[in-house]
Amino acid sequence: MSSSDRHPPCSIPGPPEILTDRHLTPPSDDLDVVAERTRPRSGLPTFVSMSEPPPHSHPRAVPTGRHPGLSWPAVVGFGLLGLLWPLLRQIGLESIVGDVATAMIAFFATFAVWVLGAGLGRVPRPVLTLTLSGVLFALLLGATTVLTGDRSDHGVGPNLLVGAVELGRSAGLGALSGLVAESIQKSRRR
Repeated sequence: MSSSDRHPPCSIPGPPEILTDRHLTPPSDDLDVVAERTRPRSGLPTFVSMSEPPPHSHPRAVPTGRHPGLSWPAVVGFGLLGLLWPLLRQIGLESIVGDVATAMIAFFATFAVWVLGAGLGRVPRPVLTLTLSGVLFALLLGATTVLTGDRSDHGVGPNLLVGAVELGRSAGLGALSGLVAESIQKSRRR
């Protein structure tokens, strides 16, 4: 028994000219006709219709995927709140309500603006955005404290340590605010 007897050749029903390249690729004049024939009547997309842009989409609208980009204006805007505490000192609020009360006002005002601004404002990637805002906050707070002379000089080592603690505290506050803002965003999507 030969191999051709055991395995008969495969045959495809229909005329053989259907399988030629001439019939598989329509002439360029007929592409619109083919596209019109393949357009779904039920509203389901086909390969041809998926290659066309949606009718009401903005030409620059690009799907962002799972992780949209970082909003640098939001990082800078939220980080500028690092100027709040020095501003409250300069207008004399410390002499009226005291050092601790001024610090708490600045702290809670910053936290509230960060959480509500990022949570209700649909800021993309709120945890990362507010963590970076916290870093900028600490840098601005430290710079204004040095420039206004509101810090006591204990030497380079202790001042660097205080700066590192402030940087970590502000970044941590930003991350915590970002987590709360992210939960607000998720609850609003439901």
